[in-house]
Amino acid sequence: MILPMALDFALSEMVLALSTSPLAIVERLADTHLFQERNRLESLLAHMNNLLKKLEEGFKRNHEVFWSIMIFVDDRPENIIEILDDLIMVSDERIEFHEKMFKRFRKTIKRARRQSGRLNALADLDERLFAIIGKEIDMRVDVSSELRAMRAEVNPESRGGPTFDKPGDLASYLLS
Repeated sequence: MILPMALDFALSEMVLALSTSPLAIVERLADTHLFQERNRLESLLAHMNNLLKKLEEGFKRNHEVFWSIMIFVDDRPENIIEILDDLIMVSDERIEFHEKMFKRFRKTIKRARRQSGRLNALADLDERLFAIIGKEIDMRVDVSSELRAMRAEVNPESRGGPTFDKPGDLASYLLS
């Protein structure tokens, strides 16, 4: 009996697969899983980069809007100070939340990669992901600092006070 070529090939593949050690089959499956995981992470990184760019654009727009509003607050600075205080509080809470979440996430990913062994091949993508998250947190800190600068600009109580020519003098004053 002569089998069609495709069927003959399929049978020989089946025999080869059956004669292959289970470890080799598992390794082949692991390689496939690793490839799929790498593709998934690459896609996630691209998506997160896009979100980061949008966040950065939003922060820039807010910066322009807030500084243009600052021109009109001379007559009632206490209102804008109160708004800025609220924004700073919310901003700081979000920064704290993101930092805690990031630390937990980083620890979880590193532990999972350590336990799996083979997935250490994705460590470069993990580091890129961590860098994106770190950049987002840094941007949030910059926004919070900018809000503080705006508040200092509007707040009449922030004018005056001691000045320092040497960093050591400033440090001593702040620690006192």
